[in-house]
Amino acid sequence: MERGAPHLRDMIETGIDRKLKTWQATGEPRRLYVADTQLIGVTVTRIQIAGNASSGYTNDHTQHLRTVRNLWDQQLVEPYIKQGVGVAEALSDRVPVYDRPHTQNIGKRGIHTQFKALTDEFKTRMDQL
Repeated sequence: MERGAPHLRDMIETGIDRKLKTWQATGEPRRLYVADTQLIGVTVTRIQIAGNASSGYTNDHTQHLRTVRNLWDQQLVEPYIKQGVGVAEALSDRVPVYDRPHTQNIGKRGIHTQFKALTDEFKTRMDQL
């Protein structure tokens, strides 16, 4: 997270937007609208829970989270998605986690509701643009 999100931001700013603007300038018959890509948020996934810790997360993840909060401040979006095999299982089966509320690895751990809350927060941020 500490390296991945800044890399993604740089890739968007210097890679994706630049390529789209270059294609737009070629004057091809099909017009292409290119808005500047805007980062609306960064989220933490696969965070490891430690029930008896004061932060609720493992020491290592608590330290990383502190760094991420310092780097991203208002762009950091909650809830954070807990570590678990349920997401990988849903991906493997090619179904959304929302379709797995009855399973132990998603439903009983509340992962489907975490993703729903996260999706709602990202939608709210997009609607405000």
